[in-house]
Amino acid sequence: MDGWGRGVMDKRKGEEKKKNIRECYWENLRRLVIQDLTIQIVEGLNVHLNH
Repeated sequence: MDGWGRGVMDKRKGEEKKKNIRECYWENLRRLVIQDLTIQIVEGLNVHLNH
């Protein structure tokens, strides 16, 4: 692989890393939202069942 090809690969790797960080951010956010909703649903059910 020549120098030019390596430069392109490095650039692509950098962009992939950026994309991965963004995807990780959204994945974590989604997980937190789902966790929060699950807790709310469970607490709501507990209140509903206790009455």
